[in-house]
Amino acid sequence: MKPVVYVSRAFSYVEVMATVIVVGIASAVVIPTLGDTTQTQLTKAAELLVADLAFAQVESISHSDDPRAMVFDTANGRYYIAAMSDTATPIINPVTKGNYEVRWGSNRAHALSAVSFGTISADGDDILGFRQYGQLDQTENATIEIRAGGNQITITLDAITGESTIGSVTAIP
Repeated sequence: MKPVVYVSRAFSYVEVMATVIVVGIASAVVIPTLGDTTQTQLTKAAELLVADLAFAQVESISHSDDPRAMVFDTANGRYYIAAMSDTATPIINPVTKGNYEVRWGSNRAHALSAVSFGTISADGDDILGFRQYGQLDQTENATIEIRAGGNQITITLDAITGESTIGSVTAIP
């Protein structure tokens, strides 16, 4: 008769650490999606808006005979880039070949449905124009406030350089 040998089976330290690391990575990916998605939408909307402002500025420099403007339609949650000579008509987007227009919650901004505009300081109107060298068409810095949920971000444009700065997410007062 053969003797019975009992072998205790356990996890090695390396196996336990590998499991902890995998669970940690999975948590880092999943937990932010369970949190406040409006803050994420707000941040992404600010980045999209700043990229479009930079495009409008470059377009103004390359079309110095007819600089560009960013036109805000706050009531309908949209903005578009237009030539200063015709601010009622969006320019053509060179990529999509459609109007260069962004509406929160549709097309390029389809994931940003919680976003809306707050106040816009563009020299008394909803048109933020650029001049032939990329500077703003106003003497004071411009600000654009966007909101989502109970939070807001303010984007500031330098009047001289046209450079955009994204502020931090703050609670709406």
